[in-house]
Amino acid sequence: DGKPLGVTPRTLLVSPENEITAAELMSGSLLITGENATRANVNVLAGRYQVVTSSYLTSSSTWWLVANPADLPAMEVAFLNGVRVPTVEQAEADFNVLGVQMRGYFDFGVAKAESRGAYRMATA
Repeated sequence: DGKPLGVTPRTLLVSPENEITAAELMSGSLLITGENATRANVNVLAGRYQVVTSSYLTSSSTWWLVANPADLPAMEVAFLNGVRVPTVEQAEADFNVLGVQMRGYFDFGVAKAESRGAYRMATA
């Protein structure tokens, strides 16, 4: 709608296939473009975004810019009864088994919070 958010992206989220390319873009001070380039250009993106890789992203032509969650969270996490750590239970094993039995569980949920907190870009 043409109204700026006033939020600066912090994270560049890419697929594993693009991890090296993204890291090179964010770390190099010079950027050489095109096959016939005779000189390098200053890389204005160097150090600007933190590169994060997710194995859940499978497209090599799609990447995301994500805002700082403190400014504009794209996702939110809720915990059952406010418990933010896993529950671990322990019990004695049967007499014919040396050791103890353990089980653990973690009650939480994740939901979309603010869609403007993440921007998806699909390239050709």
